[in-house]
Amino acid sequence: VRVDARGTHWQLLPGFPRGSIPHDEVTRVGAVDIRPGDWGGWGWRVGTQGQAVLIRGGEGLRIQRGSRTLYITVDDAARGAALIEAYRRA
Repeated sequence: VRVDARGTHWQLLPGFPRGSIPHDEVTRVGAVDIRPGDWGGWGWRVGTQGQAVLIRGGEGLRIQRGSRTLYITVDDAARGAALIEAYRRA
C-alpha cells in the first residue's frame, strides 16, 4: 500500500489485483481491526461489508468511496488514515 499526493494505491500480488483511490473520491477513512476469519480467509475478498485486501489480521484501513468500502491490512493504520485525511483536506 502506498499513499501519495495522487491517492491511495494498493496491490495484492505483482499484476492483479491492484487499484488506486484518488483522495477526492474518499468520503471517509479510518483505522480498524480486521479479522480475516470474518471475510473467509486471506487475499482479495468481497463480502456484505465491502471489499478487502487481506495479507494478515490486525490493523488496517477502512476507506469509503460513497457507498463502497475497501478494507486493507497495513502497519500503522492510524498514521495511514491521518495521511489520507490530510491529503483529502489539502
